[in-house]
Amino acid sequence: MLAALERGFDKYDVDIELRRNVRDVADHVQRVVERGDAFRELLHTALTVNATLVGQRQNEEMRTLTEAGLAQNEEVNGSPRGRPSCSRHPDRHHLRDELRHQAGAARPLGPRWRCSS
Repeated sequence: MLAALERGFDKYDVDIELRRNVRDVADHVQRVVERGDAFRELLHTALTVNATLVGQRQNEEMRTLTEAGLAQNEEVNGSPRGRPSCSRHPDRHHLRDELRHQAGAARPLGPRWRCSS
């Protein structure tokens, strides 16, 4: 809108002082628009950081719950899915080990069981 006014300066022989005032207003409008864009970008960044922190917190909670669930399962059943743990049946330990790895378990979850077969 201000650009259209400026284009009509010569056509309507607008006073020099009015021209300066309109250009000053245009400069102020441009600065306000730039500040608004900067605030919008800052808000976007803050929301992105917040979403990342929430996701990280949820991942930590899921890791803790998975670890607790694995420990509870081993207490009740002796090992995942009620199967005994032993070196004779390594295929039976794959699921447990994978779940422990995904849960970030640093310590053994529950007691070691011996195979009776």
